[in-house]
Amino acid sequence: MYRIVLLYYEDRNCIRILWRWSEDKPIQEYCLNTVTYGTKSASYLATKCIQQLLLSHQGQFPDAVEKAIKGIYVDDVLTGADSADEAKQLRQELSITEALEGVPEADLEMKIPIELNEPNTIKALGIHWQPYSDEFLFSVQPPKILQPTKRIILFNIASLFDPLGLLAPIIIKAKLLMQHLWELKVDWDVIPPGELTNIWFRDELSALTGRREFSCTATVMHPSIYIRAIDDAGNNSSHLLCAKSKIAPIGNKRTTLPRLELCAAVILARLINNVASAINQLFFEIRAWVDSSVVLAWLNGGASRWKTFVANRVAEITTHLPAVNWSHIASEQNPADLISRGASPEQIQHNSLWWNGPAWSPIGEQCESTDIPTLTNTDQQHIDREQRAGAVAVSLITLYENDFLDGMMARYYPDLRMLLRVTARILRLRYPDSRSIPRLLPRELERAQTVYIRHVQQQHFREELDRLRHDGEVSSHSSLHQLKPFLDEEDN
Repeated sequence: MYRIVLLYYEDRNCIRILWRWSEDKPIQEYCLNTVTYGTKSASYLATKCIQQLLLSHQGQFPDAVEKAIKGIYVDDVLTGADSADEAKQLRQELSITEALEGVPEADLEMKIPIELNEPNTIKALGIHWQPYSDEFLFSVQPPKILQPTKRIILFNIASLFDPLGLLAPIIIKAKLLMQHLWELKVDWDVIPPGELTNIWFRDELSALTGRREFSCTATVMHPSIYIRAIDDAGNNSSHLLCAKSKIAPIGNKRTTLPRLELCAAVILARLINNVASAINQLFFEIRAWVDSSVVLAWLNGGASRWKTFVANRVAEITTHLPAVNWSHIASEQNPADLISRGASPEQIQHNSLWWNGPAWSPIGEQCESTDIPTLTNTDQQHIDREQRAGAVAVSLITLYENDFLDGMMARYYPDLRMLLRVTARILRLRYPDSRSIPRLLPRELERAQTVYIRHVQQQHFREELDRLRHDGEVSSHSSLHQLKPFLDEEDN
């Protein structure tokens, strides 16, 4: 990829090398004419060149250029269409047949056209995809060495390329094995003690070869994302979209289990944000579930109540997804727990919880996850330990609740404009002064915004509001003290 991007003539003097063709020849100085891999600017120059070439044809192929820019990764383009005809048109617009004229057929990577109704297999970024059956396939070469060293183990782990995290419950066992080898301080070319490595590489890794339908500790952070769809007939389906696993660093004794669960919630919030940006489609609703009562209490308490570690992470999480969109789920119904426990290919092959998520519906009467769990004494101790000095104690159950407004915020997040417009229409039932006007007036949108500002203030600054009503000022220990808050004429 880099060598096909020419450097501007005047910039070639900046990329020089010393070279001689043999030991008896003098050393000569050369200027490189193309982008050179290894230089700091190489990745940017090559990527920017591709983007600029695409933008130069945006007027001629607007749809193809837009999808190519969003789906480009290095020199591959991963994109799609809603129908076979659109996909073929997109392929035709992105093809470079004229540029490949004269290239020997043996040097072309793709020699035959890809048809969706033929069992061809496409490999992109290390993943095999079969368009005919719409399946991902994973191929792993079983190790031939029965006594692998630490270096060979890491090599085999790195060969398990799974960017979507579909094999996370299996690969996590390899990650934990590698971490255990570091704890034992095993050298790179030394065979690790015990039978653990032999068993895993002989059985688990070998069983991965084939199609997709195929004991860890609490130090694993493991979010997963499912996409749920409902058709016109009311039938719903849920499928695993992607997952991610991360092992907690060793040697940090201050990292408690609730802190690790909070870090897992951060990873989930980032993953949701990345997926929503990549898909670029309007979702009916985005919700998240955690099986930790402590994490849910931290999120409901707001970032200002907690010490730095928890406060920073709560602030980031609620920036991506508000606390109202987070609910509790029992551990036995949490598919991400399969990653923390680890699983063999046989165990995960037909596991409906992993591939399709919980059996209950996340919306409606069938939802079993919204029951607020009771905080144990240990949970309350974890919550209190992270509380700032002078902050008001909080529990999982908030004093102020408005399920309707919470539901509206969760339904229309992150589209604030739509949320305010819908709320303004509803408020016309209370304020009939503008019913005769079809379009919404600015004061109606402002009225709707005031409703949610008051709602959030009631949730997070309940004590401050009470003190303002009785004493006229907030406590000196409040995070709002230096801002000198006051109540307006409408008691806001």
